[in-house]
Amino acid sequence: MTDEARPADPAGGRGRRRWPWLPPLIWAVLVIAASSIEDLQTTAGGLELRDKLAHFGEYFVFGWLVARCFEGEGWSARRHFVWTLLIGVWLGTLDEFYQGFVPGRERDVLDLLADAVGAAAGWYFSREVESVGQSDRAPGNA
Repeated sequence: MTDEARPADPAGGRGRRRWPWLPPLIWAVLVIAASSIEDLQTTAGGLELRDKLAHFGEYFVFGWLVARCFEGEGWSARRHFVWTLLIGVWLGTLDEFYQGFVPGRERDVLDLLADAVGAAAGWYFSREVESVGQSDRAPGNA
């Protein structure tokens, strides 16, 4: 196929996907929707470990999805991490603020900490998956 016949890349040649922010936006809506559930029972006999693991898991996925949006931008790992973490903490802060208005729910700074750690772990996972994918595509690995 010649360059003239090739359709234009809507991402300006930078992205592999047409709507890279759609998955993290959908996930963010699901996170906020889960925060709307009144009296969500995530503790086991006063132990809040399940609650923190739930927050970690939600934001692990979110951090991974956000980090994928930045792949191929040519950014340093530090910049990639900082932006992924900032967006994760922003959603976590919004989530905790919103929970303060939901009956039976409360704001918790430790939940926000679990959100931030989850987003950071999601970023790390995305980098590991990307590096494995790159080594699989390297010459001589066919």
